[in-house]
Amino acid sequence: MTPAPTLAVAIPTFRREQVLLDTLRSVFATCPAAAEVLVVDQSPEHEPHVAAQLAAWVRDGCIRLATQPPGLPAARNRALRDCTSDIVVFLDDDVTVAPGLVEAYRAAFAFADVAAVGGRVRAAHSMPFPSRRDWPLIRDYHYLDVGAQVPLEHVASVRGCNHAVRRVAAMAIGGYDETYGWLREETDFVLRLLWAGYRVTFEPAADVLHHEAPSGGTRSAEDSVADRMEGVMYFAWRHLWPHGEFWKDVTYRQAREWGPRLLVRHARQSRLRLLGGLIVAVWRGWRLARRRVDRCPADVEHRLWGSVRSVR
Repeated sequence: MTPAPTLAVAIPTFRREQVLLDTLRSVFATCPAAAEVLVVDQSPEHEPHVAAQLAAWVRDGCIRLATQPPGLPAARNRALRDCTSDIVVFLDDDVTVAPGLVEAYRAAFAFADVAAVGGRVRAAHSMPFPSRRDWPLIRDYHYLDVGAQVPLEHVASVRGCNHAVRRVAAMAIGGYDETYGWLREETDFVLRLLWAGYRVTFEPAADVLHHEAPSGGTRSAEDSVADRMEGVMYFAWRHLWPHGEFWKDVTYRQAREWGPRLLVRHARQSRLRLLGGLIVAVWRGWRLARRRVDRCPADVEHRLWGSVRSVR
């Protein structure tokens, strides 16, 4: 009988304080079956009581702590290198974990071709999944309902705040693309797993409540519009060009999703400056995508795009 895979919980953290401690206490309470808990800390410093508690947990063997310069994909790759378990569960540093998460993920990896599994995320922004298909269309990354309560055997994306990966498969495709900042990196990762012939599923029993803490995380007051949108445009050039979805993603979707938030964030900037930042992001994304030599295999590309016109 094949032994059950070992499982690690990895939490990249950046500029989070009490909410990080609350997240870890939630993991301790609900994930006793985890073989290891790794915190990849990208924060320059912590409040004294937070630093003291983290140090105490390290001494007691509750967690391992790795320090890393800021960068979410790089932090996840550090976890892939440092963890020794078969499965690595990635959680955000501002979640509450529901009981049974470890067991649900472990069961979801029973099939050898499954390389990643997305978990349920409550209180998160999502859109309805169009339909259950035998193969995920590339456009599905945008519509995955991460609050769904029905398992899905084929998906084209996961939410970064709650997903699990088979470590060997993740390392085989080169891990997470560190070109990204903090948007679209997990979807790029999933699509490259599909390129390699793996399967990605969705398991609602692996459940977290995402608090979306108002400070810390990936936020930086110094980020320009171009900086924040660069990864989105890089993804569009890399995975959507030259299909019609490229223009839909670059124009309509981004204007709808980010336009209002960017206008509020940059209320003191002129609209021309905002538009200029978006144009710069499109150019930067194109330049970054040109440097990549790996491409989606033709047969996989046909399956990802072949029936797009028949949907809806």
